[in-house]
Amino acid sequence: MYLDAIKKENVTWPVNYKDFFPYDAERYEYWTGYFTSRPGLKKQVKSYSSLFHSQSRLFARRMINQNVSEAEIGNALQSQWDT
Repeated sequence: MYLDAIKKENVTWPVNYKDFFPYDAERYEYWTGYFTSRPGLKKQVKSYSSLFHSQSRLFARRMINQNVSEAEIGNALQSQWDT
């Protein structure tokens, strides 16, 4: 019944032919969406994201093992984002 009612409305839905993959929502936050015309690129983004998070965990372990202060960690992270 619902679909029949929608068909009776005879609505023309807009179609987007441009690719909007990926776009940023906020600083350092990117949305890739569920629908894309570039599945290979989406996989590559996922792979590099996994690599980045692994590197972040290794960085954290190294800082913990070396008893680095919070200020030194902050300086290291800030210099990483400035480049």
